[in-house]
Amino acid sequence: MEKLNSLIKAAEQGDAQVMYELAKHYSENDLDRAEHWASEAVEAGQTDALKLLEEIVDKRLTVTFDAFEDERTNCLNLIDEILGISHMARKDGLLILGNYTPEANETIMKIGIILLSDGVGVETVEATLKAYIDSLELTEIEQLRHSIIMKGLIAIQAGEISNKIKEELYALLGEDFARFADENDEGPLLDTEVENYE
Repeated sequence: MEKLNSLIKAAEQGDAQVMYELAKHYSENDLDRAEHWASEAVEAGQTDALKLLEEIVDKRLTVTFDAFEDERTNCLNLIDEILGISHMARKDGLLILGNYTPEANETIMKIGIILLSDGVGVETVEATLKAYIDSLELTEIEQLRHSIIMKGLIAIQAGEISNKIKEELYALLGEDFARFADENDEGPLLDTEVENYE
């Protein structure tokens, strides 16, 4: 630790080679610091630092993309829940949703369920949920989840069939997820299957 502190002190005093070494050191477990020192080394004229900086930026983008892909995959459970709500509403009416406790922890889901069970119009549901979303500072994945919830609940209130809702919600996840919309998964029954099941 003492050696690292002395290296940081030397880097802060303008030693470009030490900046480069610090960037290499941090590139394994602290991409923020690695990028900082690689950038400093580039500005200080260290010739190998630019290549290292590019590698660090690529690594950061890969980590961010992988995390976002995992989160998008987690949205599949959210879509399944919305489709389950759609089946309940189509089978027993929107009033039944007054007894439903959402699995998704988002407040927007709870607000939307209350609005649907109260029987308010589609325009009111949409305006209320949009106003709620606009009042928040959301990360990209939170924005995606809120969009899925809002679009799904509005579609349920509008009386759209589950097959169409499923297609619309999967489309929000991007083209690489659209294939799931056509798969026969173990999720909620589609409307045609509900009719056959009853």
